[in-house]
Amino acid sequence: MNWPALPFVRLILPMGLGILLGTASFPVPGHILLIGLGSFLFLLFYLSRSRLTYRYRRWFGGLLFCSLTVFGFGLLRYHTPRYHPDHLMHLTDQASYWDFRVDQIRNVDKSIRALGTVLAAADSGRSVFPASGQVLLYLDPDSLARSLVPGDRLWFRAPVEQLSPAINPHAFDFAAYMAKKGVYHRAFASGKDWVRTEANTNGGQAHLYRLQQYCLGQLRKYIKGEAAVAIGAALIMGERELISEEVRKAYTDTGSIHVLAVSGLHVGIIYLGFGWLLTLVGLKGRSRRWPRAVLLIVAIWFYALFTGGSASVLRAASMFSLLIIGEALYRRHNIYNTLAASAFLLLCMQPYLLFDVGFQLSYLAVIGIVFFQGRIYRLWYIPNRVGDFFWKLASVSLAAQLTTLPISLFYFHQFPLYFWLSGWVVVPAALVILSLGLGLLLLHHFPWIPDLLGEVLEVVINTMNELIFAIQQLPLALLNGIWLGSGIILLLYVVILNLMRGLHDRRLRPVQAALLGMIVVGIWWNVRIWRAQTQQVITVYHLYGHTAIDIFEGRQVYCLSDLPADDPKLTMAAANNRAYYQARSVASIPIQDTTIQKQHFYYQDRYFRFGRFSGLIVEALPERLPPAPIEIDLLILRNNARLDLHELIRFFSPDLILLDASNYRQRVDRWLEESRQLGIPCRDIGRQGAWLSEIPAEEI
Repeated sequence: MNWPALPFVRLILPMGLGILLGTASFPVPGHILLIGLGSFLFLLFYLSRSRLTYRYRRWFGGLLFCSLTVFGFGLLRYHTPRYHPDHLMHLTDQASYWDFRVDQIRNVDKSIRALGTVLAAADSGRSVFPASGQVLLYLDPDSLARSLVPGDRLWFRAPVEQLSPAINPHAFDFAAYMAKKGVYHRAFASGKDWVRTEANTNGGQAHLYRLQQYCLGQLRKYIKGEAAVAIGAALIMGERELISEEVRKAYTDTGSIHVLAVSGLHVGIIYLGFGWLLTLVGLKGRSRRWPRAVLLIVAIWFYALFTGGSASVLRAASMFSLLIIGEALYRRHNIYNTLAASAFLLLCMQPYLLFDVGFQLSYLAVIGIVFFQGRIYRLWYIPNRVGDFFWKLASVSLAAQLTTLPISLFYFHQFPLYFWLSGWVVVPAALVILSLGLGLLLLHHFPWIPDLLGEVLEVVINTMNELIFAIQQLPLALLNGIWLGSGIILLLYVVILNLMRGLHDRRLRPVQAALLGMIVVGIWWNVRIWRAQTQQVITVYHLYGHTAIDIFEGRQVYCLSDLPADDPKLTMAAANNRAYYQARSVASIPIQDTTIQKQHFYYQDRYFRFGRFSGLIVEALPERLPPAPIEIDLLILRNNARLDLHELIRFFSPDLILLDASNYRQRVDRWLEESRQLGIPCRDIGRQGAWLSEIPAEEI
């Protein structure tokens, strides 16, 4: 590989390492960013003077690597709220009122959700002091809340609380997801608890928001059917909130959800279309290259901001901007260096983008397409033009999957087998929908043209949806329940890098290393399956108002619950944990009046034994007092059992007491206090989340 032609690749590697190190919790002086930045600029100054001799090149390279690592480390720390003394996480006990600027506004689940920035705070005595940080503010969906636009300022009075982490094992952790975006807190305010103090009537954010709402209104006017409008809004405007869960699942299961996120495909169409319009008006040639470049960049970034500025569209916009500047300078470019340069610039502005799944998938997909697509395409020559077109689309999908598959499995735990088939549908359809949709929005003032475009759009969108639903129903359309650890993901990327190196250098040894890595992955996967077949696990879930207990005997699950097996609440709480432990079948057992006996599992009248592990679900004290307290491993108190622990220990001697989420908070607090007095370990499922225990084989 020609490293001198890839300067930004060499710069982003140490910077990325520094950002990763910045996530560690060890303390570092606050001026570390200035030191790293100063060292970085100092070294660049000496580099530009070209007085370094060849003899000291390694010293210079080492110093530059260290400087960029320190710079990335300090940059992340600078953007991490807990290192800012005025961040609201340090003020929630002091403040009662909050000065809040709206940045984004959404309608969600019978409420208005505003994501915004805290600018100041006030205590109960109305003394104002500085504050910073972002908050998810949930408002009642009244007319005043619906009139809010980005840029508006308001004061609200409500407790600001930290976002709760995942309360069930292996469930989606919304708090961790938002933390990577710099959001740690939420608040709920009724209509009487907030007042708008400043309306943003002329700000850029407000104009963009009003333009989005106006364009959405035009789509609704000319496209019939809410499902078609939702897909059109997602493809044209980046507005994905309107998509129903059924449609979203179909696109996810077929591996085509990416087309509903504004990305390089959409920005490329803007670039080609607007460039064609500039050529029509005569803005071309050497003398007019800079006005043309400026207008193209403005158009691309306007579209990027108009569609919400997601990680994928920012990547595409920054890449196209660098390409346009290179063309205006008549400079040849290296696509890998351009990719690295765009990533470097974005990370300088927001280092937490490195942990954004959209950012990761976007760059990995482009790298895969650039490196693998041509090689895959050349494997099969198809003289027929139609066949060649579809083979090109398939080669693009295969190339992108090669580099994104490991991280997709890490985040989503599933693999759509017919991703290539859905690509044949959604990519051509997306080109048509985006082109016609932009045409509709630009020409909606003309007679009959928007009506015609709307009808064609509706037909194309509905046809695409029907084909996606048909692909979803194909046999083995989706492999799910694939859980890979971070170590295996790193190993898979080492395999991919070795494969790329072997193909690029035409050497056999890296390919052999890649094959060896795949053998290690195969061995690990088979060991995991063997462990799943012999595992013994008990999980008590957090399920508000209900009880749910999963007992894993190998890949067989016995579920003790007061809910039916197909209840959505139970499925949501347990599905990911069952997939992680590779459950093959689930036997639903009602808590009351049931007897079941298996090889290692026995259950009768709320008592269960799993090998030598015993447990009891308690709703009331037994009628008879035993001669001595019965030793038991686990007691689960549910449904607001009318008892106190001082009486309970006359009947049982438990190793652990669990208070599940079906109990009232007041009663749980009393039991916790009694357990502290008695010295018995006690866990509050309602506050602390689910309880899980892997039982050693010798106890079975």
